Amino acid sequence: MKQFIAIAILIWSSAAAAAGGGGGGGAVNGAHNYYPLTPPFVVNLRDGDRLRFMQAAIQVMTYDTAVIAALEKHSAPIRNAILLLLSDQSVSVMHDVKRRTEIQHEALLAVQEVLDKYAGISNAGRVEDAEGHSHPSGVQELYFTDLVVQ
Repeated sequence: MKQFIAIAILIWSSAAAAAGGGGGGGAVNGAHNYYPLTPPFVVNLRDGDRLRFMQAAIQVMTYDTAVIAALEKHSAPIRNAILLLLSDQSVSVMHDVKRRTEIQHEALLAVQEVLDKYAGISNAGRVEDAEGHSHPSGVQELYFTDLVVQ
C-alpha cells in the first residue's frame, strides 16, 4: 500500500511539474535554472553610414526560483536596460570576442541592478536546496545563446 501511495504521489508531482504551475515551471532551488529572456533582442548597430541590425537571444542562470518570477514581473525594465546597452554598440565591437564578453558582463550587471531595485533581490542573498546546501541568490550568469549581426 505504501508503494502505491508513493507511486501515486510521484506521478501527481511529475504531472504538476509538467503542467508548469507558474513562473519557472520545473525550477528547483539550488539547481542551475536557466530562463530565456523572450522575445530575442533586436537593435540597430553603428557601422559608419550603414544601418546594421543585431538580434540577440539571451538566457540567465539562477539558483533561486523566486528570481524567475521576478524576471517575469519586471521584464519591462530588464528589457529596457539590456536594449539601451546593446543599442549603444557598434558592429566592430560586437565582432570582438573580448569586448562582447565585457558587454555580456555589463548586461548581467544591468539585470542584477533592476532586480535589486524593483524586487529587492540581491546577489548577496542565499537560497537553500532540498539537501540544505546554500547557493547564491539573484542572477548569477547571463548568456548570449544566439547572436546575429546583419
